[in-house]
Amino acid sequence: MFIAAATSAIALLEVAAAFLIDRFHWKRWAAALAAGGVMALTGAAASLSMGPWSGLTLFGMNLFDLLGFLTDKLIIPLAAFFTSVFVGWVWGPRHAAEEIAQGAAGFRFEKLFGFMMKWAAPALIALVFILGFLGAPI
Repeated sequence: MFIAAATSAIALLEVAAAFLIDRFHWKRWAAALAAGGVMALTGAAASLSMGPWSGLTLFGMNLFDLLGFLTDKLIIPLAAFFTSVFVGWVWGPRHAAEEIAQGAAGFRFEKLFGFMMKWAAPALIALVFILGFLGAPI
C-alpha cells in the first residue's frame, strides 16, 4: 500500500512541478520542493481539521470535507466532462482512434467510441454532476 501511495503522490507532484518549471522557469529541485511543501501543508491542515481544527469551518464544512466536496462534486466531474467534449468535438474521435490503435490494423469500435465521446459520455457525466449536487445516490 505504501508503494502505491508513494508512486501516486510522486505522479501528482510531477504535474505541479512541471507547471512551475514551464511557467516560471524554476529549477526542478525548487519546483518539486515548493509543490511538495504546498501539498504537505494542505494535507497536514486537512488532517488537523478532523481534530484540533474541527471548529474551523467554511460553508459549514471543515477543510477535509471541503476538499473532498470540491474534488468529488466539482473537479473530477468537470474534468471528465471537458475531456470527453474535447476528445469528441475538438480533437476528434478519428485522432483518438489512431492513438488507441498505435499503428495496428485499426480500432474496431471507432464509430461506437465516437458516439460515446460526443454524446453519451458528456450527457451521463452531466447527469452525475447534477445528481451529485442534488445529493442523490449515484
